[in-house]
Amino acid sequence: TLQATAAEGYDFVRWMENDKAMSDSSTYVYTPQGNADLTAVFTPKYFDVTISYNEKGGSVTGGGTGRYAYGTQLTLTATPQSGWQFDGWTIDGKTINDNTLNWTVTSAATIQAVFTELPMGLLSGRVTRDTDDVPIGGAVVTLRSGDVSYAATTDAYGYYQLKVDDKSLTYDLLCQADGYMIA
Repeated sequence: TLQATAAEGYDFVRWMENDKAMSDSSTYVYTPQGNADLTAVFTPKYFDVTISYNEKGGSVTGGGTGRYAYGTQLTLTATPQSGWQFDGWTIDGKTINDNTLNWTVTSAATIQAVFTELPMGLLSGRVTRDTDDVPIGGAVVTLRSGDVSYAATTDAYGYYQLKVDDKSLTYDLLCQADGYMIA
């Protein structure tokens, strides 16, 4: 009497004798009738994995929603869009904060990349001549951070406003006007 026991993550399929299916029961009573190769056949379990995120907030690479075999290694990377931040992964109620998630499939799971929109910032100021505080109208004020750039033109009184969609970045401010002072 032979007993097949599946390892974690696997299911017993059948007993084979010399490449012939013999029994679908994990217990097999075998009566020898000469030389024979007996094989217990197992197959990995498959699990539904759902991967979700707000596409406006960012993207996830490395895998998607689907059925995965037990033991499959998923490496997911979350990348926020400009004006958004990545807050972490939520997996069946548990939070992981790394941008890259290494996940081994051992059961069904729902994995969510959480992106949060950053609040808009409003930068305002005034451009005047540094010698006598006279407003400079028509001066171009530019705010740059890496590849991101915001620009505004001062009004007749030297005032400007820049709407910035990512307040978490560090910016360099540049004003193009002769003899200016930024306030």
